[in-house]
This record gives sequence, structure tokens and C-alpha cells, in this order.
Amino acid sequence: MTTALTRTEELPDEAILARIDEVAPAEAGVLRGHLHRFSVCATPFYRRTRILEGRAERWDTPVIYRYAEELTSDLRAGTIGKLLPINGTPERLGLINRKEGLKLAQDELPAYVRFFFENVGDSMLRIIESVEELPWADGVADDETWSDLYSQCRELVRPILAEGAGRDCWTVYACGHWDRHLVQVKLTVTAAGEVTPVEPRVLVEGLPFSALKGMT
Repeated sequence: MTTALTRTEELPDEAILARIDEVAPAEAGVLRGHLHRFSVCATPFYRRTRILEGRAERWDTPVIYRYAEELTSDLRAGTIGKLLPINGTPERLGLINRKEGLKLAQDELPAYVRFFFENVGDSMLRIIESVEELPWADGVADDETWSDLYSQCRELVRPILAEGAGRDCWTVYACGHWDRHLVQVKLTVTAAGEVTPVEPRVLVEGLPFSALKGMT
């Protein structure tokens, strides 16, 4: 079973755009100027925070913006509270985690690690847990020319593994793709959501991927 980031519900556009205008007017302009949709990301490790995603279909590459919303008791169902843009830095995600009072459990680590790398750091690194998640060029999976390489990747890709490394701390091993390479990363993750990665170890180089799609 994989733990890919999923979207769980659709939200009304104008209510969200009005809130984005208050904190990131340029992003609101991009969303208004293109076919777009909003949804809520599945983040089971957050209890008091909701992550909203805006996706604009700009030319041939989607543009994705995400915002954290602190859920409070005075918010009625269907309303949108104050938003905090997720700007791709560990410091911003750390602020969100502190406001949340995040305390991860070990079984929440796979979902959190995937969320972390979708929202922080170099967008060229993507965490995967199955060979099907690699961004293969069309037809590779069924092309005998690539069958040995595809099988090799299938053998190497593993689900995220977490091992205890002290009180409220784990060593986490994860596979991913960086540029056109299959890699493994070793991380230290704390219950508060702090992630310390080491340099990825390349498992397979030069894979036949389609155009790589990163975050904005």
C-alpha cells in the first residue's frame, strides 16, 4: 500500500480566491487567469490544520500553489479561514508544524515524508513507493527494449521504512527520483516534523522519463 498525497474534496473557487488575494495576490492572479481548481490535501498527521491546493492549468505545465489553514472552533462548515502560503522553505513548514503542535507517530511518517518533499526544497526530488510512480515516458512499461531496466527498478523500489533512532526520532529510508535517476535517501525525522536529509544515493542512472514535472 502506498501513501501518495491525495485530494479529498473540492472547494468553491471564489471563497478561496478572496482569501488568497489577502496573502498572495500574484498567485491569485495566476489562478484566476487560467483554468483552475481547488482541493484539500489528505494530511492525516494534521489535526488542526488543513492544506488547500490550487492548481492552474497554465500552458502545458500545471502550476500548483498550497496554503495552510489553521482550523479553529469558530469556523463554520464550508468557510475558509486565514491562509498561510507554503512557500517551499523548511522554515515555513516548521512554522505550520509549530502552530499545529505536530507530534508525529511512526505510522504517520510515510505520509509526512511524502508531503514534506512535495512542499519543501528542490522540486526535482520526488518520493515514490512503487515503480509505477516513476514518470516513465509513454510505452516504456510495455516496451521489450526497456523491460530489463524496468524490472531492475521494480526490484529496487521499496515502501518507506522508518526505524527508531531515539526518543521521538526516527531514521527513515525512502526511494525517489531525482532528475532522471532512481535514488534512495536516508533521513532523520523528529516527531515535531523536522527532517534532516543526507545526499541521495543513486540506484539507477539515466532513466527514460517523460518531461519532469515539479512544483511551481
